[in-house]
Amino acid sequence: MLTLKELTSWFEELSKIIIDLNIAFNNLKEITSISESETVENIKRNGFFLHHRFQLRFIIAIQLSKVYSSSPSQRIRINQLLKRLKSEEFDKELNNKIEDNKKIPTLKIDNEILPKVFTNREQINTEIELFYLRLKENRKSIKKIEDSRNKIYAHSDPKIEKFIPRIEIDEFEKLVILTNDFYNTFRGRMFDIHTDFRTGDWSVKYVLNIMALQLNNRRKKN
Repeated sequence: MLTLKELTSWFEELSKIIIDLNIAFNNLKEITSISESETVENIKRNGFFLHHRFQLRFIIAIQLSKVYSSSPSQRIRINQLLKRLKSEEFDKELNNKIEDNKKIPTLKIDNEILPKVFTNREQINTEIELFYLRLKENRKSIKKIEDSRNKIYAHSDPKIEKFIPRIEIDEFEKLVILTNDFYNTFRGRMFDIHTDFRTGDWSVKYVLNIMALQLNNRRKKN
C-alpha cells in the first residue's frame, strides 16, 4: 500500500537531487557554451574549469542514475514510483488528498482548465502511461547514463571507458527536463504546487564575469 507519508518523503528526497541536477547542468552548459567575451573564454580554458567541467558531468551522471536506474538499490528511481502509483492501493490519507483536490477552484484560460490537479486514479494512470512513453523515447540515453555510472564513475577502468559512448549535452538536457516534468506533474498535480528549478543564484556565469572583470582591470593597471 502506498501512503501519503511515503509519497511526500519520496518527493522531498527527489527534489534535492533535481536541484543538484539543474545547478550542475546549467553550469556545464554555461562553461561549454561560447561566450562573447574573449577574456571569459580564456578563463574557461584554465585547468580549474576544465576539471570542473568533468566534475559537473560526474554529478549529472550520478544523480540521473539514481533517478533512472533499474537497480533495486536505487530507492528514488522513477520506474519504481510509477509502478507503485499504478498498481498499489492508496492509504486513506492519500485517497483523501485526491478527494480534497476536487474542492480546488478551477479556471478556464484559453480552453485550458487550471489548476490541473489529480482528482481520480484514472488521471494518474493516464500520466503514468505518457511518462512510460517518454522513458522509452530516452532509453538509449538512460542506458548511457547507467553504463557511465557503473563502468566509469563508480568503478573506473580505462580498458572499458573507451567503449562507453560519450553522453552529449543535449542528452543530459532531455533527461534533466524529463525529471523536472516528472516532479511537477506528479507532485504538482497531487499537491497543487509548481516548482521552479531555475538556478540563477548558483550560476557559474557570475564567477566567470567577476574573474574577467578583475583580470581586465589588472591588465589596465599594467
